[in-house]
Amino acid sequence: MTTDSTLPKVTEAVKASRPLDILVIGSRSSTILGSEASAYPARLQAALKERLPQVVVNVSTEIQPKKTAEETESGLVKLMEAKSLPW
Repeated sequence: MTTDSTLPKVTEAVKASRPLDILVIGSRSSTILGSEASAYPARLQAALKERLPQVVVNVSTEIQPKKTAEETESGLVKLMEAKSLPW
C-alpha cells in the first residue's frame, strides 16, 4: 500500500489511536467480485487491520450506480455527513 499523498487526517488518527473511518464510493461492480469477503472494501479493511493492528478500522460502502465521478463528487460532503464521518 503506497500513496503520494501525506494523508494528514489518516496520520493524525493513527498517531492518536483513533478509529480510522473510510468510505468507499463506487458502482456495484467496484464492491463485488464473487463474494462480499473478496470485494475491495473487505480486502482494504483486512489489509489496514493487518498493517495497523493498534487502530480500529471501519470501512463502509456507498453504492452510486449510474453516476459519474463528477456527480458523486458534488454530493460527497452530504454522503460523509450521512455516514457520520469526519471530513
